[in-house]
Order: sequence, then structure tokens, then C-alpha cells
Amino acid sequence: MDTRIGVFILSNNRLLRESIECMVRKKPDLDLQGAGSIQADSKNEVIKSGAEVLVVDSLQFVLERDESWGTSWNENRRINVVLVAMEDDKKHFLSAVRKGVVGYILQDAPAIEVVSAIRAVTRGEAMCPPPFIRALFDYVMSAQCTSTTAMGSHAPRTAIDPFNRTRDDQQGNRYAAESFARNSQESRPQNSAQGGCGESTWGIRGVPNGSSNALGSEEPMPMPTWLPDRRCQCLKAR
Repeated sequence: MDTRIGVFILSNNRLLRESIECMVRKKPDLDLQGAGSIQADSKNEVIKSGAEVLVVDSLQFVLERDESWGTSWNENRRINVVLVAMEDDKKHFLSAVRKGVVGYILQDAPAIEVVSAIRAVTRGEAMCPPPFIRALFDYVMSAQCTSTTAMGSHAPRTAIDPFNRTRDDQQGNRYAAESFARNSQESRPQNSAQGGCGESTWGIRGVPNGSSNALGSEEPMPMPTWLPDRRCQCLKAR
């Protein structure tokens, strides 16, 4: 059974086409299935040849195909397209990727990269210039953001809103705060007998007595026991 990789070359540039032909013929793991200039029936020729890899230097030829080149054209085989001698244009690169191209070689790349790309795409990998990888990631991210925006209010709610508390949670917090204030008032000593400091006229969170406090009540809420004591100590020290 022949395990060599079948290659078909299409290019209107004769010098480029014959150079790639020469490289392919010299590699024992590659098998040249055909080569020629781009014609109206070139697509059918590539399919009939049974080649696994198509090496072509025309982006327009790739884009003219109605369906993706990554689609299998029979039960077990598919055409892996490698574009060569391409311009350094990320928009052209993304257009080619959307058409199923899995290899993208720039025009200033060394010739050996063509052979490396043929072998890589046959193994199920993809090959492109390293700077273009970022463009591919950005494209995928922008596509996801667009999809999420289109979903709108139908998108699932994954973030937890810390302010979206239930009524039971709010009621529990109110009971805890009132209990704390009640215990503080019961355990507080008479500071007026220890230096003339009477009750603090300020409630919790700096709310003056007689005004609406943090719990929504008009009743004064005294400070914890240690705060008046500290104020008295400071006055004595002076």
C-alpha cells in the first residue's frame, strides 16, 4: 500500500510551479499527482487525481469554491489546501481560513516551508505565520462576543449579584444588628461616674440620635461600649 502523500500543484507562475514540483519529486514521502496552471476545470482535475494536498498560489481560486475546501469530497478523503506565495495580509488570511484553508505560506518564506506545510496538514495540523495566530484568536473572540450580544437578555445569568439578596437575608441582618445594639447598651458602664463622659450622642455609623439610623428606626442606637471609654481616656490624658 502506497503511504506517500499525494500532492497536486496549481499555479499560473511557471517558475514557482516547477520549483515546487522539483521539491516534491525529491521527497520520498511525497507523490506528485499533477501540476498545471489554473483553468476553469482545475477543481475537477484536483478531485479526480485523488491528491490529499492541493498547493495553490491563488486566493481567488480558493474563494470561488461554493463550499468549504475542508469538506470531504468522498467517504474517506478530503483536500487539504495550502496557499503559497501569499501577501502579508491578515484579512486575506482569515478569508482563506473561512474557506477551509489549513496552510498559509507567505511569499518571503523559505521554500522548505512548503514541504513542511504539506506534511503538517496531512497529519491533521494547520500551518501559518506566527504573527497570524493572534489574528485568528482575535477573530474567534470577536465572534464569541457578537454571539453573546445577539443573545441579549436570553443569555444565562452566571454572575452572582451581591446586592440581589432575598428578603429573608435582609431580615436576618436586621435582627443581628438590633441584637448587637441591645447587648452593647446593657453591658455599657455609666461613664458619667468615671470622668464625666455621658452617653454618646451618636449611633451606629455616625448617625446622630433622634435621626433615622442605618436600620431605618427613629430610636437612638448607641455605640459599642469600648468607644466612649476610649474617648474618656483621651480626655484624661490631655
